[in-house]
Amino acid sequence: MNDVEKAQISRHKQVLRGFYRETVLSLPPARRARLSRRLAGRLSALREFRLAQTVGLYVALPHEADLGSLLDLCRRTGKAVAVPVTNPQVGRLDFSLLETRTAWSRNVYGIREPSRTARRLVDPRNLELLVVPGRAFTRAGGRLGSGAGYYDRFLAEHPSLFSVGAAFDEQVARRLPRGPSDAAVSAVVTPTRTHRPR
Repeated sequence: MNDVEKAQISRHKQVLRGFYRETVLSLPPARRARLSRRLAGRLSALREFRLAQTVGLYVALPHEADLGSLLDLCRRTGKAVAVPVTNPQVGRLDFSLLETRTAWSRNVYGIREPSRTARRLVDPRNLELLVVPGRAFTRAGGRLGSGAGYYDRFLAEHPSLFSVGAAFDEQVARRLPRGPSDAAVSAVVTPTRTHRPR
């Protein structure tokens, strides 16, 4: 892939990121909350989720499905939950165990994450399931992220980890532009469908 093709893909992705962000934000808040609960229900029905003892969950932004009810279920059933923390200096994503009294801060992207003093980093090999955010997904597991590449790098480094893209039905595309460093997820779950491409 030459530089011109890479630039074209990058521009196309940027347009789509804005489109899908606005698509989600255009849904009434009450409907987003209702659909988020349905999505969490479908995620909890996955065999991989039921068997997992340690689950990675993202902390939702306004244009992402809220996983609060899934977090509550994890706590009720004794599952350990780890949430992402960013290391912008090296562009790496780590995961920290979430505790009831975890102190929070905001990272350089404005996303909530455990504060530096509250972090209990998890060995990625101990994650048994990872729920991944995205601006859009394809049924085949293709993912359009926010552009920083954290999840792409993490998934590429841990190819055996079962990863699930969580999205509203409006975020499932027939196809998405894909660059050489873009990583796919193992499955995609929406409030109404579960897609297992592999």
